[in-house]
Amino acid sequence: MGKKSFWLIFLISLHLAVILLGGYFLSPEFTLYPYLVSRGFLPYANIIDQHFPSLIFGPFSFPSWLTTNPQPLLTVFCSLTALTDLFLFLSLVRRGIRSPQIWLLVWIVVSYWFSGNTLWLESFITFYLAIILFLGRNHKPIIGLSLGFLFSLVLLVKPTLFPFLILLFIYQKLILDRQFITGFTLPLLITLLFLTKFSILSDFFNLTFTFNRDYYSKYATKIPSLRQIIETSIVFLPPLLIFVRRRKYLPSLLILSAIIPAFPRFEYTHLQPALLAIFFLVAGELSLAVSFLIPICIILLTFFLYRNLRHNFGNFYLDKQTLRVAAALKSRPGNFLFVMGGNDLLYPLSNRVPPGLTYLPPLPWYWKNEAFAQKAILSLTTSPEALVLIKNNATIDGVNIDKSTGLIGKFIKDNYQEIEVIENYRLYQRILK
Repeated sequence: MGKKSFWLIFLISLHLAVILLGGYFLSPEFTLYPYLVSRGFLPYANIIDQHFPSLIFGPFSFPSWLTTNPQPLLTVFCSLTALTDLFLFLSLVRRGIRSPQIWLLVWIVVSYWFSGNTLWLESFITFYLAIILFLGRNHKPIIGLSLGFLFSLVLLVKPTLFPFLILLFIYQKLILDRQFITGFTLPLLITLLFLTKFSILSDFFNLTFTFNRDYYSKYATKIPSLRQIIETSIVFLPPLLIFVRRRKYLPSLLILSAIIPAFPRFEYTHLQPALLAIFFLVAGELSLAVSFLIPICIILLTFFLYRNLRHNFGNFYLDKQTLRVAAALKSRPGNFLFVMGGNDLLYPLSNRVPPGLTYLPPLPWYWKNEAFAQKAILSLTTSPEALVLIKNNATIDGVNIDKSTGLIGKFIKDNYQEIEVIENYRLYQRILK
């Protein structure tokens, strides 16, 4: 085993160890949506969600048996993390970058700092991007086909990255040949056929365009905190200043365009693709001070581990309390459950589904849409046997959900009575009149 291979294996193992020991977030959508689809729910028509049909539902999503939390969904997350590290490292080696293992170490530290322990859409985008950067230019037909396919997959996951993809195409000096166009077109056509086959094209446009424009952009806005602004500036400003001073404007625009998906709802995980782009771009411009960076990285990793082991939360969304609530629900008869403000994993864990073939995410920007609220109320009305589970003092962005539930909250208050308290949840059933 060569020296580089040893360091590669060691660093990837270190990265996975930090995540597993420190705790991780496996976003419930990856488990819930495939589960609902397996029970007859259709994206957009039955699963009210504004994301594009790519990973959490649609023709390129995982089957339900591969998204069960924690296993094998955790395996998917670890595999994505390891492969992203691998392709980033190989792309640096291919470019002849000195000390690629140090660049990989810094990437591990910085990406972990920016919510790298979270499995979300950006986890896949970063993986796709790492492969794109490794493949380089499309000199061979199979490379051109693969690049087009990957570009299309990124676009389907995050359409707001379209400007970034154009700039990346130019930066990589790719060729718009027949193979690239074919690869790019295939996922789009497959997705269109999927939407057409299930007659959900109009629902798709309503959610991904109209709803995003009129509700998500207005009510889901989340501005960065002062701490987030400072930390983001420390990482993003120096590379931008370096490229501007050297009059290399294309890399600067690449970085800026990669930041677009972080808005209007700012969260660190949305910056993961931008971070990878920064590391790839800056690696060709700077020489790392190895003697300085290694101690800093070791100190930061030690701090991460100490902090997370001291306040260890393990698998955040699959905590013991959720398992106990699910067990209590399974002991009750019935198939329907409506969860408000709680953990959506309770649906698959209790082997129940939302009533009326209608899943409405427990988020204020969905509740504020009267058409969606009425649809949820209709589903409860036509399924009087459905139980309602409400988490005590649940908050979203620091605001108690009781102030955001609108028509749905009023309907439950007027028509349901509390029958049991399970952990920090209240269980309600319909008042028989």
